[in-house]
Amino acid sequence: MDEEQLGAMWADEKSRMEALQILSNKENYHFVFSQLFELNQQFETRYLQKMYQKVANAIREVDTTHILFLEHSYYGNTGVASSIERTTLPDGMPDPLVAYAPHGYDLVTDTDAVASASNERVAYIYNQIKRKDEQLRMPVWLGEWGAFYGNSESVIPVAKNAISLIEENLMGNAYWSYDPGTEDLSYFKEVLIRTYPVAVNGKLLSYKNNFDQKSFEISWEEEGNNQSSTIIYVLHLSKLSKWP
Repeated sequence: MDEEQLGAMWADEKSRMEALQILSNKENYHFVFSQLFELNQQFETRYLQKMYQKVANAIREVDTTHILFLEHSYYGNTGVASSIERTTLPDGMPDPLVAYAPHGYDLVTDTDAVASASNERVAYIYNQIKRKDEQLRMPVWLGEWGAFYGNSESVIPVAKNAISLIEENLMGNAYWSYDPGTEDLSYFKEVLIRTYPVAVNGKLLSYKNNFDQKSFEISWEEEGNNQSSTIIYVLHLSKLSKWP
């Protein structure tokens, strides 16, 4: 299809959903979106990275203690591999106080079909973020995900899948977005507000909420004689019981 035909197809809800169904598995999704890598790489390396470095230089002139958060470009939100790199200090050395703050959204985000998000597509997007994290060797804070807005019951399975991937990949995260009344929605109360590690003494190895069994498991490796506390957030202490 040419550009006009593609635009018409995407503008029609029925044909758009048919296209999204074709892209619901990882193989087809990768085949299509990997085609954008070279174009996205040019933008990130020629323009975005230079802008980040310019801003980092200005910040480090007056602040050498705070963490800088770097996002990938917009197309990285959909799983297109990012070419963003760690910014450097004025002496050219890699800045150790930098974190990766990507966004991750399925193609149905901001549409009426948000509850039909593909688990495979979301897994692909989060896996791309994880691969970039391993290359950058920086902490990951998923700066935006979800965007379920006023949908309450229908997105619970989608929210559970996203949370399981966030936990599996040990990502920090910030849900988007908090509108008035969000705290009363089912997906918020049943999935987003959950048990999680706030801080651990040493290295966090794994953690997982099993929503169906109403259980939480966590594993970490402590650092020698370090007496720092491991802090775990629990919504209802009165419902907490030991296991086994």
